[in-house]
Amino acid sequence: MKLFKKIMLITCSMLFMIPAAAKADTNLPADVQAAKAAYDTFGALIKKYDAWIIKQVNDQEERIKTLKFPVTPFTLADDETAEITIPSDLFRVMSTFDRINIYGSGFKSTDFIEGISPTKGNMGSVSSPWIADNHYQIRTTTFTTDHIAELARGDEAYSGYKLLLTGPMYVKSIDFSSENGVSMTMDTTAWEVLGGDKEILDDIAVTVDATSRLSIAGITTFEEDKFKRHAGNLTGGDTYKTAEYYTSKNYLPGRQIYKFGPALEIGYNPALPKLKEDPNKPGYATYEILDHHFANNASDIQHFDALFGKNLEYVLCFDNWPSWYVEGPDVGRGTPAVENFDAAADLVAKYIASYDKHFDGRGPTWVEVKNESTILSEWSHHDNPDPYYGWQVLADFHNKVADAVKAESPDVLVGGPTAAWMALDHANFDQAKKNLDFMSATAQHLDFYSYHFYESKDLILHDTVGNYVGYLTGRLEADLDLLQNYMINNNIVKPLVISETGTLHNGFTDPDYWIILKNYNGYMVRYMNRANEFDMVVPFILPAMWWDKEAPEALWAYGPNGKLIPTVEEGLTPIHYFLEMWDEYTGDLLPAATNDVNNNIYVHSTQNDNVIYVAVTNMNAQRANIDLNILLDGQIVEKIERTTTYLDMGKLYFVDNEPIDSLKDIFMHVEETSIFKITLDHAPNTTTTITKNTYYGDTILQDTGSPANFVIPLPTANIQSSVLRVSLGRDDGFKVPLNVSINGYAFEEYDLSFTDKNDRYFGYVDFTVPSNILKATNEITVSVDQSGGKISTVALINMEK
Repeated sequence: MKLFKKIMLITCSMLFMIPAAAKADTNLPADVQAAKAAYDTFGALIKKYDAWIIKQVNDQEERIKTLKFPVTPFTLADDETAEITIPSDLFRVMSTFDRINIYGSGFKSTDFIEGISPTKGNMGSVSSPWIADNHYQIRTTTFTTDHIAELARGDEAYSGYKLLLTGPMYVKSIDFSSENGVSMTMDTTAWEVLGGDKEILDDIAVTVDATSRLSIAGITTFEEDKFKRHAGNLTGGDTYKTAEYYTSKNYLPGRQIYKFGPALEIGYNPALPKLKEDPNKPGYATYEILDHHFANNASDIQHFDALFGKNLEYVLCFDNWPSWYVEGPDVGRGTPAVENFDAAADLVAKYIASYDKHFDGRGPTWVEVKNESTILSEWSHHDNPDPYYGWQVLADFHNKVADAVKAESPDVLVGGPTAAWMALDHANFDQAKKNLDFMSATAQHLDFYSYHFYESKDLILHDTVGNYVGYLTGRLEADLDLLQNYMINNNIVKPLVISETGTLHNGFTDPDYWIILKNYNGYMVRYMNRANEFDMVVPFILPAMWWDKEAPEALWAYGPNGKLIPTVEEGLTPIHYFLEMWDEYTGDLLPAATNDVNNNIYVHSTQNDNVIYVAVTNMNAQRANIDLNILLDGQIVEKIERTTTYLDMGKLYFVDNEPIDSLKDIFMHVEETSIFKITLDHAPNTTTTITKNTYYGDTILQDTGSPANFVIPLPTANIQSSVLRVSLGRDDGFKVPLNVSINGYAFEEYDLSFTDKNDRYFGYVDFTVPSNILKATNEITVSVDQSGGKISTVALINMEK
C-alpha cells in the first residue's frame, strides 16, 4: 500500500504581490495576449524566486538561466508519493524554459514522475529521456497543459498543476532552466503591420548593369561552395537522411565541432576504449585508441563520397580537452592549462592525422583551434587580473597548435580565434585592441582568422530604443573593415572564415521563425558583397539535433517516437525556407546598386545564361516600393518571378518563384529579402568587366573630438565611381554632426543625432566621391566635435573599368 506525503512549498506570497496582467490588446490573438501577460510577470518573478541571471554572449541581453522552486528538501521511501504543486505564477512562464530539473539522489526510472492536470487528472509520465542518479529532467513540452489563452480566467487558468513523485528518492531542489537563458521581454509588434506607423518609401531604384561583368577584387562568379553551407556532422544516420534533401538544394556541410573530453575520455560508445593520460609522459595522452575510434569507416566513406563528393572541403573546430589537460575547475569548456599547451597541441595534431588517414584523405581543409576562445566561458585564462593575459596565452596556444598540426599534416590550414563576441567597439574599442593584437601575435603561424556573427531577437533592427548592438545595422561592415584595414597596414592579410553566423533567437511560432530567417537572408547578401574576404561562410543551420530532439531551430524535426519524421513534406521546419530561397541562385556577378539615401537597401546580382537573379534586402524600418532597372543590350524580358519570405500580422509567408507583372513599383516588407528571377529571350553578350576594389586609410582608431587625418593611396586610372566609407563608434552615440573632406572637397555635414541614445553605436557612413577629385595620394579629414569615440577606419570603394 502506497504511503502519501504532502510537500508544502514556501511561496513567499506574503512578501511579493503578483502584478495583475496588463490590459489585453484585443487586436492580438488570445494565445499571444496570454504569452505577453506571462512575460510581463518576469520582473516580479526574479524578485520573488531565486533566479540565476546571465548575459547573452553576443548581444549582452540579461536572461534567466534558472528559476528555482522554493521547495524544502525531502525524502520518499519505497512507493511513498508526494504531490508538488507548481505555483500558478511559475506555471504561467513554464513554456518559455527548456526543462524542469529535479536534483537529489536515487533517481533510477524515467516513469516515476507524473503530471496532474486540474481538469484531466493524472496525465502519466512527464519525464525526459535523460536521467542520472542525482539529476532528473522533465521537458516542459512533455508536460501537457490545458488551453490557457483565456485571460479572463486570471490566475485560475494556471492553477492546480502538480507533479506526482513516487519513491524511493531524495529531492534536494527543483528549478526551471534554459541552456541559453530565457529572454524577459516579448515584442508583440510581430502581430501588427511592421512599419505600419511610418510612411512607405517610394522612388527606391535598384539598378543592375547586365551589359558588364562585376569583379569583387578578382571574384567574378557567385561561389556556391563558399556560401551554401550549413553546420553539423558529415557522417551518421541522421546526417544521411537529411543530406538527401539539402544536397538537392546545392547545400553542403561546412563546419563541425569535435569535443575531445566527451568523445574520447568519457565516450559516446561504451564498447570503445577511452583516451587516457600517458603514464610515461605526464600531460600527454596515449593515442592507440584512435585506431579503434576510426575503425570500420568504409561505410562512412561510401556515404560521404555519394552525398558530398570525395573532395569536399570543410572546417573542423576543436573544444573540451580531457580532464588532465585542464588546470583547476573546468570553467572554460576544457581549457588546457598553460603547462599543458604542448600536450594539448599534440593531441590535435595526432587526431587530425589519424582522422585523415582513416578517411583516406577526406580530412578537414580548415582547422579552428578552440571554439569561441575569446570569451571566459570557453577560455578560462581570461579570468585573470591582467585583462590581456588571457589573450596573450591564447595567441601562444594557437601558435603551438598550428606548428604541431603542420608538422603532422602540412596541407591543413589552421586558424582562430573563432571569436564569439565581435563587439570590437566595446569599452572604447578595447575589444578591438585585443583582437588585433591577437592577429599580430599569430600572423607567422596561422593561415586564416575566424569569427562568429549573430543577431538577437529584435524584430526591427533599425527601430530599437537604444543603439542596436548587433551587426546588421552597420556594425558588420565596420567590424570587417577594421579587421581588413589592420591586416593590410601590417602586411598580414589572410582570408577570413565565418564559421558560425545567424540568429541567437529560437522558438516555435511564426514570428520566431521569421526572426531567424530574415537575419540569415540579411547576412547572406552582406557577405556575398565582400566575397573576396572569405574562404568559407557557414550559417548556423543544423540539419537535425539528435541531442535536443524537441529544439525548434533544426532543419528537420523529430517525431514523438524520437525518430526523424520520415517524409520531407512533414519533417522540414520553416528553416528550410532559407535553403529554398537561395537554391537556384548562381552565375556570374553583375554590378548592382541602389539610390536608397539611408544606405539600408542591400543588393546583389548574378547572370546565368539568359537568367538574371537580383537579391534585394530592405533593412529600413519602413516598407518600400522599389523599381528594378535592368540595363540590357537589346534583350527582351520574357518572365519575371519572385521568391521571398515575409511576416504579415504574425503569420510567416514563403512564396517560391511567384510570377509578377512588372519590374516597377514592387512592394517590400520591413527587413524582407527577395530574389527576383528575370528570364530574357537570350543571354546578354558582355565584354566589359567592372572591378570593385577597396583601398584603406594609412591609420585606424583615431580619437574623436579633434580632426582625424588619413591618407589613402590608390591608382587613379579608369575609376568609374567611388564611395568614401567612414566607420565610427562611441558609447551612447554622438550628439554632434560628422564632417568629412577629401583633397579639400567638403561633403555636406552628416547628421548623427539618430545615434544619440543609450548603448554603443558603431556603424558607417558612405559619401559619393566625384571621381575627378581623386589623386594618387588622397588626404581625408574626419571631424566629430565630441570626444570619447573613435573614427575606426576610412576606405575608398572604387568601381574601376
